Amino acid sequence: MNTRITITRIFFAFALIAICKAFYMYLLPHQLLSPVLVNPMADNTYWLMYFLGIPQFILNNQSVALLFGLLLFTIPVLGFIYPSRVVFARIFSVLFFLFFLISNAFHGHGWVAILISSLIFCTKKQNNFILLFNAIRYYVAFVFISAALWKLLRGGVFIDGIMVEILKLQHLTSLIEDPSSFYSSFILHLIEHPLVSQGVLLFAIVLQLTFIIAFSTKKYDFFLFALFFLFFLGDWIVMGISFFEFYAFGIFLYPWKSIEVEYSKLKY
Repeated sequence: MNTRITITRIFFAFALIAICKAFYMYLLPHQLLSPVLVNPMADNTYWLMYFLGIPQFILNNQSVALLFGLLLFTIPVLGFIYPSRVVFARIFSVLFFLFFLISNAFHGHGWVAILISSLIFCTKKQNNFILLFNAIRYYVAFVFISAALWKLLRGGVFIDGIMVEILKLQHLTSLIEDPSSFYSSFILHLIEHPLVSQGVLLFAIVLQLTFIIAFSTKKYDFFLFALFFLFFLGDWIVMGISFFEFYAFGIFLYPWKSIEVEYSKLKY
């Protein structure tokens, strides 16, 4: 149970940091200033919520939007202080689900890792917590493996110079606006050396495929935990893309001994 409390506090601390980041980037509902254009995409959940008018009600009423933002800050704090009370996790999951729908419909910023992670803290039963914890661990491994297979099966990775073109497209603005910077020089070096850039892409795919280990054993979870953050660090350096919110999934790759002991008892 002490491990669960630790994990709960880590999650809510991270969630609070992520929300502070969203506030800094003017992404909270009260900071969107009642946006008019909506992009619900071909997703029935988005369409249902907007049909019911729930996001519009939050966004078009500044006082409601402010209250919503205040709750987004307050509930993680309470969840951190009182980690044993699942009511805060349940409230947070509902609030964050609404924030997820509102956020993604207006500026496409993914928060799925925090949303999915929050669900395991909504159950009182320890057995359910252990099962959900391990289910998300397998889901994280699946995400990495499927991403690698997507690259391989589409065949793009086998096209000569594909990574060079990806780098040009991704960094076009910075290469034009500040071509003499250290970072632009680094990207230009990769562009001018196709074999090196292609090697980076292949290394990333191999790294992602390595997560197949998670389906056969937990002996190397700390290794996968390190690879998890190494991959996102490399993505940030090479592609300039931050997957900060996705770091929440790192909790499930860390080798918590008590979690594994309890999971083994459930299996047998």
